[in-house]
Amino acid sequence: MGYDWLGICYIVSMKRLLIVLGLLSSVILHAQKGYTINLSIDKIYCNGDSIKFPKGKKFNVTTTDKTDTLEIGKCGMETIGIQVQVRKVKAGDQVRTEIGYAFYKRNGNKWELIYNFGFTDRYALLKYPANGKLPPPKEEYHCEYGVPIQFSASFRMDVYSN
Repeated sequence: MGYDWLGICYIVSMKRLLIVLGLLSSVILHAQKGYTINLSIDKIYCNGDSIKFPKGKKFNVTTTDKTDTLEIGKCGMETIGIQVQVRKVKAGDQVRTEIGYAFYKRNGNKWELIYNFGFTDRYALLKYPANGKLPPPKEEYHCEYGVPIQFSASFRMDVYSN
């Protein structure tokens, strides 16, 4: 009675691979922490046109890393959107959080990048309130692109750790 050693080794290897993949996926799923982004857009300027929101256009979005492109509104003939990303960076023994944002304009049914404004450091994110009610965002941002200015935005954004 002969054994198919190659077949047995293959089955054992596949079982081990499935176990390792199962463990990795559970670790990855549990390691991802959610963030709530509380965003209020005050003003957008794009190519000579501007749009102002006197009470701020508000968004509350929960994500594990990057939001979808959130449509802000029309600035002249351009539909403008923003995308926010949260990431952890380790520098030596210290872990810090970075918050990045980029603005887009809609071209047909696709979003085209206006400008990616990069990341800012946040060492301690806000704790999500137990009552679930987020106060108006306080962290103020202003960004500009181009000389003379082709695009600028004023907004407030707080990021909470869930």
